[in-house]
Amino acid sequence: MGVALAALPSVRAAAHELIRRHDLTLIEEGLWHWPELYSVVVTGPEGSASGVRATMDGVCRAAQASGGTMEYCHGVGWKLSHLMPEEHGAGLEILRRIKRALDPAGILNPGKGGV
Repeated sequence: MGVALAALPSVRAAAHELIRRHDLTLIEEGLWHWPELYSVVVTGPEGSASGVRATMDGVCRAAQASGGTMEYCHGVGWKLSHLMPEEHGAGLEILRRIKRALDPAGILNPGKGGV
């Protein structure tokens, strides 16, 4: 995620709360400066996939709520496309219009990125 340094404590606190709530284990977290990129890697026992997904979604939403972005370096793909409305707001429809104009047949990465 891309998070302003001033917002990092609240996003990190949200991440740690979600990890505890879903009984996961924090493997690694990182912060790279300029721009501030924050990442978490978690694991859990067998059958914890829904908790991992809820944790990742929650951390992404915390980054968005802080004025940051859920994905700074990579595309959102299919896994994060459901969070695109929060990420771009009304701008998402503009992105969709551009995609339709450039790819009227819908053959370039269909369904990815929420566009």
